[in-house]
Amino acid sequence: MDNGPYYPKFDPPNPARKFATLWSEFTNARRISPATRKKWEPYFVQLVRRVGTDDMSRVTEQHLLDWRDALLASKLSPITVRDGYIAAARSFFRWAKKMKKLPVDPSAEVFVEVSDKHESDMRGFDHAEAATILAAALAPMSESMTAENAAARRWVPWLCAYTGARVNEITQLRSCDVLTVDGIPCIRITPEAGTVKTAKKRTVPLHPHLIDMKFVQFAHKKKGETPLFYSLKRQRNPNRKNPTYASVGNKLAAWVRGLGIKDPDVAPNHGWRHRFKTEGRRAKMIWLILDAIQGHAPRTEGEDYGEVPPDVMHPEILKYPKYEIVASARRDGRRRDQKGRNGAEARS
Repeated sequence: MDNGPYYPKFDPPNPARKFATLWSEFTNARRISPATRKKWEPYFVQLVRRVGTDDMSRVTEQHLLDWRDALLASKLSPITVRDGYIAAARSFFRWAKKMKKLPVDPSAEVFVEVSDKHESDMRGFDHAEAATILAAALAPMSESMTAENAAARRWVPWLCAYTGARVNEITQLRSCDVLTVDGIPCIRITPEAGTVKTAKKRTVPLHPHLIDMKFVQFAHKKKGETPLFYSLKRQRNPNRKNPTYASVGNKLAAWVRGLGIKDPDVAPNHGWRHRFKTEGRRAKMIWLILDAIQGHAPRTEGEDYGEVPPDVMHPEILKYPKYEIVASARRDGRRRDQKGRNGAEARS
């Protein structure tokens, strides 16, 4: 029997699925920092223009795959596409699906193949390199250095060594991000302070050696939201594209190269992240908790459920071996009499 022509079911526009609405809810719920919002929003503007609708429920996996391929064809590096555009899309759509804002996550199976040598073949610091950096971090500092610059050189390498965190997650720490949770001294890595790649905050227990070295006392000499490793008063433009905490990380990278660690296969800051993973495996840390400590994204939706709180991380942190390091005699090369002539450098 002929029932007449078939018409697809009409799906009226839903304002709750519009990009502007979801973007506002996402950035507020995940407390995305202003810097990350500024970086990510143009990605989605480009995607909306490409798809031809701002109804995010109409974005399909094929749309994202075509967008990815177009970005790669535009000569953007695979790492930029993966860690910028696609990472932003995955964070946004995963949240929307989890919060039942969208029926599906179209980004779930969208990946970027990275074969670049500097990504696939990078290694962590070996024992000698790690010892060189940590010993230099304990060495006397030049009197011409600012207190914040000296603190960054003193503490950031050690914090990276014992947490496997990204260097800019450490350089953006504030006094209030050093706290005690259930009796465990911790650092809180949060987008409120700057940029976190997964846009999710995490609270990581401090290794006992950091506590013995009195990092907590150092951090609490400052108060509230005061940054530990740079001065708000001296930053030239708080809204610049390259934030001050990133500049601190770049200067630390240059300092590490100056210590003689010049192998292009080891990144001067990211080398800690690789090393922590390697040594964590060697110490037989539970892999899922090791990932959570470092802020690596869950592999599956199931792993994304629940939390990995500090009391769960703490026993694994205790497995990580203590660095037995003696301070080197090396001193920052600048002389006290250079302070007047090189004021700009001294204030870095």
